[in-house]
Amino acid sequence: MPKESSKKLQIVGHFDYVDEGYAYGWAVDPRNSLDRVTVEILCNGNVVGRGKANEYRQDLKEAGLGDGYHLFRIKLSYEVYDGEAHTLQARNTSNNVFITGSDLILPPHPPRVTYPVISRTDGERLISELYQASARKTPQSEKAKIIQAYRIASLLHETEEYDDARYAWEALAKVLGENAYCTCKLAESYLLEGNVSIALDLYQRAAGLNLNFSWSHLGMSLCQRLLGDEASAEESLALAMALPRAGKIAGHLHKAYLELLPYKVDRLKAGQDQAKAIDLLFQVLMSHPNSVYANSQLDSLIAEEIRHTGSKSTESALVAHRRSVKRLESAILAAHTNTSQTHKARNEADKYDA
Repeated sequence: MPKESSKKLQIVGHFDYVDEGYAYGWAVDPRNSLDRVTVEILCNGNVVGRGKANEYRQDLKEAGLGDGYHLFRIKLSYEVYDGEAHTLQARNTSNNVFITGSDLILPPHPPRVTYPVISRTDGERLISELYQASARKTPQSEKAKIIQAYRIASLLHETEEYDDARYAWEALAKVLGENAYCTCKLAESYLLEGNVSIALDLYQRAAGLNLNFSWSHLGMSLCQRLLGDEASAEESLALAMALPRAGKIAGHLHKAYLELLPYKVDRLKAGQDQAKAIDLLFQVLMSHPNSVYANSQLDSLIAEEIRHTGSKSTESALVAHRRSVKRLESAILAAHTNTSQTHKARNEADKYDA
């Protein structure tokens, strides 16, 4: 048997469980139990956690496994907490052999990060585009090194090693040239730490580097809203929504739009423009019919518009009736708009044929 095959049998251990964002288990090299095994956690081939098996477990000591300092407790990337189930594997980095207990199923969990962040998949695409656009003529092996550096930066970023992550993003920017993507990732690192003002400055810098990079404007909008400047947040979000959308940003834009909705409605109400507020809420409910805020505000505004002084049940019936009428009016208007656009297109086609 080749030496490498026998070597692969040396590391022993077990991937036990995941709890509160950490992967737990143990790993030891029986040939040298004082060495600490480095373990990586993988999901769909991507490294989503990395650390040493160097913490103490009494049962390992009692079992004669070295000095007992072979427990691993590894922070997992926030990307595995996206509301979906994932299969996780643990491997030792000395020979990339999976540890017993791998293929552990992580059930769906709610997202651990509630802010809009650029996903690793979208980021790798953007890094590849930046590499292709760079003026430097470099071999394909150089691109592979840049992608590997990107993956290391992403893991540091996703596991809250922000100082090291920032160093990695800045290093990538030196290689690829200052760019909006790496600057947005720097902004994200400060935002996730709670340094909103610094994050806003960096998002604004990213927008200056590439006005068409919609993530810059979305980040600005979020920071401005967190800082209480809703008017600027609305302007930034409108620009982000007007730009081309690629990857997973569309869902973040919709969420940001809904988060700014109370401000928009309050502004219209303060200007005594109830009709526009009602129209806005109807537009929102066309795409988000289960929005609790939009439904409750709409009922309240319609009730104010009706000004009924009788029983609550009668008021509810009148509100429901007004909702139905408004939906019908909206449907008729939409149909009329579509018909007009169809006629216009046919007329243009007829002119072309003629």
